Amino acid sequence: LWMRTSTDGGSTYDAGASDYEWYVNSTELDTTPSSVDTADDADNQIEITGTDTMGNQANENGAFTIWISNPRAVQYCRIYGQGNFTGSTPTGVAVNFTGSRKAAADVDAIRFLMNSGNITTGEFILYGLSA
Repeated sequence: LWMRTSTDGGSTYDAGASDYEWYVNSTELDTTPSSVDTADDADNQIEITGTDTMGNQANENGAFTIWISNPRAVQYCRIYGQGNFTGSTPTGVAVNFTGSRKAAADVDAIRFLMNSGNITTGEFILYGLSA
């Protein structure tokens, strides 16, 4: 699962080779949990699930809470969160992630996408504070 940001109301989303930096810690939830750290300081998206695979088959789903820190400010927009998902293994995976847009700009739209294929179904709920 990936995330990108926009500064023009969603007309375009930044996807340059070094627009974002991110870090993900993922832990497989099995009898011998193993943890993996992945990161990139120059990427075209913020990764939320890291190297683990979340698919769209039966019972492959996830739940995430994502915080976007002060998106209206003209600064590097900080994004962080946590969640869990079940992939094809079907072992559950817990993730903690953080990232930022590497340009000082206000963020007024976000996009979630998969590194391959489409999001086939889901519910997205946005909470915010009025200025």
